[in-house]
Amino acid sequence: MQLNEVPIAALIYDPRQKKIISKSHNLNKKKFNPCAHAEIEAIIKACKKIKSPRLDGFDIFCTVEPCLMCASVILQSKIRRIYFSLEEKKTGALINNYKLSFKKEIAQKIKVYYGFNEKKFSQLLKNFFKKKR
Repeated sequence: MQLNEVPIAALIYDPRQKKIISKSHNLNKKKFNPCAHAEIEAIIKACKKIKSPRLDGFDIFCTVEPCLMCASVILQSKIRRIYFSLEEKKTGALINNYKLSFKKEIAQKIKVYYGFNEKKFSQLLKNFFKKKR
């Protein structure tokens, strides 16, 4: 089944138990909700699962550099590490665009790692947008 959503995914990982506790993908179109980004959906599922608004000690893995909205939710949820594959030059909020205003906050609370599987995810997004045109 084709979802017609931008192919971005996120998952929340518990390094203490060594397991994924939630995962999601963009659901903006399905939910008619501009806030239904993969990161936020994964965080909501994880918080419900552990019955807490905080994800202290958990990690998040994302396909693409989170936007300002998602980065703010990641920060508020107290996630310890974020991993993402691709930089988002237009709307990225961790190493691009908003980094100057967000940098100190992120550096103090969240470790950021990026740049893995770039070719794979870059091609996936290019193919998606090529089909849309």
